[in-house]
This record gives sequence, structure tokens and C-alpha cells, in this order.
Amino acid sequence: MASNGVQADALLCLRHAISSNNHPILTTSSTLASVDNTTTDLAHATHLQFHHPEDKQDIFLLSTPTRFESSEKAVDLRSILFAWQRKDDAITDYIAATRKLNEELPGGAGGAVQNLVFAERLDLVSWLDGTSEDSEHIKPLAEDLAKAHAQADGATSLAAAAANGAAATTNHTSTGTRASKTTDGRIQQIYNGERILGDRNSVLHGIKATVCLSAG
Repeated sequence: MASNGVQADALLCLRHAISSNNHPILTTSSTLASVDNTTTDLAHATHLQFHHPEDKQDIFLLSTPTRFESSEKAVDLRSILFAWQRKDDAITDYIAATRKLNEELPGGAGGAVQNLVFAERLDLVSWLDGTSEDSEHIKPLAEDLAKAHAQADGATSLAAAAANGAAATTNHTSTGTRASKTTDGRIQQIYNGERILGDRNSVLHGIKATVCLSAG
């Protein structure tokens, strides 16, 4: 839960902590970290606390589901943190460490820490350390979805505006063509109404009558 009342994202907090080398603190309480509740044992910790600039903190239950999904199931924060801590382990070592941690968790071996397959762990680590900006296993944030919808709506509006503009251009062209034809017709009428003038001799002596003789 964010200290400023705004819901924070556990995955982003962890990514930012890693990039800034400002490691989060494991605690056994939902209150701010102190000598009494700080621990290094992931099996006994219940919360993870992040420190941000300006003395702001975010505190999450380790059981908090994250946006990272494995087999269409949200992976909890404890499993995410454990996968990061064991990022350099070989597959067999990681599986053995997962089994051991689950045995140490209160309640015994109940599979509280989810074992991520190699491809999922590689994808997660690449995203957390900033090597990759995208992850096929991480669901987008709600605000990202809103932005995507806004962009889609904007694209639709642009397409509609372009279509309307094309239609307006077509109408303007058609109107211009009709106007041009009308103007040409009027000019032709004016030409047709004008007197036809002959050459200089015709004007001085008049036009001689021409008799057409039929053959025969």
C-alpha cells in the first residue's frame, strides 16, 4: 500500500529499487521498518518496504499478487523477489532453493513460493534489471490500458477526419467541375451569339451569292 494513499505497483517499485540500487527491506510488520521488525529471512518476513525520494515509502504484503503471470495465474510478490534473488542460480539449484524455502515457510511445504520455469524467470529478470522494456508475462497497468484506448480512439478520430476531408475534397472537386462546365456553356452561348465577321474583301464588297447546281 502506498503511503500517499495512491495505489502503487509492486513490480514497478521493485524495478525502480533495482535500477537505483536502493534495495527494499524485508519486515515482519506493516509499519515502517525498525530494528524490531526488520529481517533478512524471506521465510519469516511478511512485508516488503520500499524507500523513495522525499522520505516516501511503499509497503506491500509479500503475498500480494503481481501483474506477472505464470500459467495464467498472478505470481505473488514473495515468489517474484525470490526469483530475482536467485537469478544466477542454475535450474536445479533454483528448484532446490524453492523447495527449501517452502518447507521453511509457516505451515510447512505448501507451495507458497511459486516455481517459475526458466523462460519465465529469464523474462522476469530481464524486465526487472531494465535489459528489456517489455515482458510477455506482465499484464499492462490500468493507466496503460487507458492510454492505449485513448490512442485507439484518437486514431479512429483521425481516420474519420481524414475520410471527411476526402469527402469534402471530392465534393469540392465535383462542385468545381460542375461550375466549370456551366461557365464553359455560358461562354459558348456568348460566342454563338456573336456576329461572324469575314475577311476584308467580304466586308468591302459584300458576300457574293453562290448558286449550287445539281448534277444532271
